[in-house]
Amino acid sequence: MSTYILSSLFANGFNDEVARHLQKLIKNKKRFAFIPSEFEREHEKTDTYFQYFLRCFADIGIWFEYAYIIDGRMVKEDIRK
Repeated sequence: MSTYILSSLFANGFNDEVARHLQKLIKNKKRFAFIPSEFEREHEKTDTYFQYFLRCFADIGIWFEYAYIIDGRMVKEDIRK
């Protein structure tokens, strides 16, 4: 089962209410895919936000086995995988 979450920035990490919801929603912690929207071609910014969100999840006790950025640096075959 997959869980899809559309989000904007949480400037101070996840607050307690959001953290509780995420901990309930996210059961499968195998893969995390980060898909940027407005800064898709700004790879340095993408990498920064990717690491930021991984830290936010770690701060509430959620760690993923694999984490990926899906953006213009990838070839279509890798995106499909």
